[in-house]
Amino acid sequence: MWVEHEPEFRLVIRFTGSDDGLDVAFVEAARAPMTISIQPGAAHSLDHLLEAQTAIATNLGDQYAGGGVDVKANQVYVNVVGDDQDDADALAGTLSAAYDVPVVVRLLAEPDSLMSTYGGKRLSHYTTYSTLECTSGFTVANYEGATGLVTAGHCSNNMPLYWETSTHGYSMQFVDEQLDSTHDVQWHSVYGTEYDDYYNGSSLVDVRLN
Repeated sequence: MWVEHEPEFRLVIRFTGSDDGLDVAFVEAARAPMTISIQPGAAHSLDHLLEAQTAIATNLGDQYAGGGVDVKANQVYVNVVGDDQDDADALAGTLSAAYDVPVVVRLLAEPDSLMSTYGGKRLSHYTTYSTLECTSGFTVANYEGATGLVTAGHCSNNMPLYWETSTHGYSMQFVDEQLDSTHDVQWHSVYGTEYDDYYNGSSLVDVRLN
């Protein structure tokens, strides 16, 4: 299931198998106050993709540098540190065969310790570390694989600096927000490598949400 904005705003719900037995889904979609597209034919269920992602992460161990599920493409993507595309393609083939799902392996550059993005860090549109405007929330990725971080929607959209240390801030780019009576969130793309850890005081704790 995902939301599309072009060529029209609609919710897409894809089911595995054929359209046999989807009569109720089609009827309910027609009654909905927004456009809902019911699509059969997904090769893999979301549960299957998530199970494969979890198993792959466990199997790769320290080689695993993040990943997720692309529900629209109906595949799992895996991030590994390296620069050899042939090795990445070979690993993707091995994982696809082993877990019976399409797997895409994406290469990440070796992370710079001063270009590492975590939750719980200082965000500011000022050039000095001493001024705190907001803090980074969870690191996130959308269904197309674009990565970044979330923070409160009431924070300024013009916060170009993420502070890794008191002397080193690097750029962020505002992407989108939802700020209304029931939502208060925005997200930014980040020039850095996102990690699924969160600063709790002075120490990092793992808060990965699958």
